[in-house]
Amino acid sequence: MMKLISAGVLALFPFLLLSTMLSAQNSTVDEYRSLHFSAAESLTGGGSAFERSDDGRMSLASGIREGTVISDPVAIPFENPDPFIAISAVWKAQSPDHHLISLQLRTSPDGSNWGGWNDADIDHHVEPAEEDLFHSHLLFFGRDSRFVQYRVTMSRSMINTAPQLDDVTLHFINPGATNEDDMAVIESKSAENRQPLRFTPSVETDESIPNFLEVRDVIPLPMV
Repeated sequence: MMKLISAGVLALFPFLLLSTMLSAQNSTVDEYRSLHFSAAESLTGGGSAFERSDDGRMSLASGIREGTVISDPVAIPFENPDPFIAISAVWKAQSPDHHLISLQLRTSPDGSNWGGWNDADIDHHVEPAEEDLFHSHLLFFGRDSRFVQYRVTMSRSMINTAPQLDDVTLHFINPGATNEDDMAVIESKSAENRQPLRFTPSVETDESIPNFLEVRDVIPLPMV
């Protein structure tokens, strides 16, 4: 299930995540994994709203304006993620407008009881390796997550063009337990441990700082 992460953790996580991704290939512990799925093979539902090609692509059937289909449950490739699991999606599609295809993710501890759907919005800061690749933001789920599903919604354009979905790749990151030194830094920056901001004038004054009306009388406002 989606968990609330403290502001301190989220503030430091981009740096920890970058370090994790750079060292994942040389690490003795697999902290990063990905699973690749052909659209036609992984999204088998949807009834007659979708049509599938022999090369694995998937699109809306003729006459259908919009359709939604859900994948089969996918086992998360970590036995005990700690302290949470981060998941992002990358999909390859031919679409005149990226808004015509949307993805959502949800997780489950047992494959039966599912959390709510979370939008896998496109991360426009990521430079795709190919023009027809779309990358989502990272989504964070609790350590009890053992299965994930993705839901795809397709819509036709104003000129009746339907997008074509080739495949979906899910990326999983297990940050691992935070060491004691990093945890001390995180705790020191948490809301309950922050020191209130105090202001001490650097010069002695016998009058309070003038308000806006007083300053306006001293310094004429510029002519517009």
